[in-house]
Amino acid sequence: MGALTDMPGMLSMAECASHPEGGPPATPELPAVASPIIASDALFDLVMRFNLFPAEYAHPSWLIAPDAFLEPLGLGDLSIMHAAAQGSAQCPDFSLSPVPSYATPMWMRHMSIALLGLRDLESQYDFDYSDTGKRLALLDTPSLLSLARQAAALLARPFLQGLIRGDEVAAVDAVIGRALRIQTLAQPAGVEHIALALKKIRDLACGAMLDAGIWSTLPMQIALSVLPEDAAGTRARLRFRFPHEHRRLPRFALSELQRRELVQVCLVAAPALNDATVDAMLCHRARAAEGASDGGPLPAQAGEGV
Repeated sequence: MGALTDMPGMLSMAECASHPEGGPPATPELPAVASPIIASDALFDLVMRFNLFPAEYAHPSWLIAPDAFLEPLGLGDLSIMHAAAQGSAQCPDFSLSPVPSYATPMWMRHMSIALLGLRDLESQYDFDYSDTGKRLALLDTPSLLSLARQAAALLARPFLQGLIRGDEVAAVDAVIGRALRIQTLAQPAGVEHIALALKKIRDLACGAMLDAGIWSTLPMQIALSVLPEDAAGTRARLRFRFPHEHRRLPRFALSELQRRELVQVCLVAAPALNDATVDAMLCHRARAAEGASDGGPLPAQAGEGV
């Protein structure tokens, strides 16, 4: 792969703690092929916020909690906020801003503490994002799920190529959309051997094209499955991006080789996606994090949501 997969790991918490001023040590010299954004303090802040402030990107359905759960955190009566979150939770297309309009920095911090405690993540932090699959988890939710949908469609391209009857084509278009079908068929060959190695996902993707329910959850399963086996904390945080009702959605049981092949499919699925564009998307979010107030929510990216 290119720059995306060649990047060195992020700084560990131990390395940060060892710095005399308490901040990160001087950025080591990077090889010429490495992306410059890995040396950016803004990107490091983005990873920090992903670890520490899940309320900034959690699906609104996670923000609907009983007062009894939140009162010990000193949040008081949140019935009005619950009502607002309830109204925002009806967003199956993840089109809303990830930051609730009623959230204050203090509320955001306390809600993040509550979410981390809910999943026993208070002591699970990960700052090594050298793995490509883990870096994809830093993308905004719509971009990540769109990428996963395109990957699923690409794996199922032989099924799409076999459609002949107009009623069959119409049925598929009603589930995945005509634009995605046409885009997938226009893709050059190149992942057929990977599709064979990922037969379970390929078969599920083929069936999902005629089942809107399966198609709606398949991208989330793919997003969860591109993460390494030992990335439990990152995976648990990623689940916050998806509706609470899917909190136990299973990921695919893949070998490490299969996982890397699935990541490769994700990277080649979108015609305009390559290492540079992924880097640019992350860099945009990093700049947003850099410009956010201390402890406050990230400003919403245009078209971004959960």
